[in-house]
Amino acid sequence: MNCNPNTVDNFSIKEKYSIFPNPVTNGLLYFDFNNMITDGEIVLSDLAGKVVINKAFSQKQTEKINVDFLNSGVYLVTIQIKNQETFHFKCLVQNFR
Repeated sequence: MNCNPNTVDNFSIKEKYSIFPNPVTNGLLYFDFNNMITDGEIVLSDLAGKVVINKAFSQKQTEKINVDFLNSGVYLVTIQIKNQETFHFKCLVQNFR
């Protein structure tokens, strides 16, 4: 994993899930849970802390979120796995509207 604070990469934690593409250029952000996660919540926030997307998921292998309506910029993504751990990472959205 690249720990440089000035870059963003496709992200994977303990083979539980992966998030791609990063940066997002086609308006869709994909989450692949590899059948390892059953219930949870995905939250995208802007850098001011305002929640712009909040989506629960259950019994899914993959999830996609439309980010086409967001302004281009860096967003904080939080994945809260029900009764387990929470992961945070940054995502770059590049919308060419």
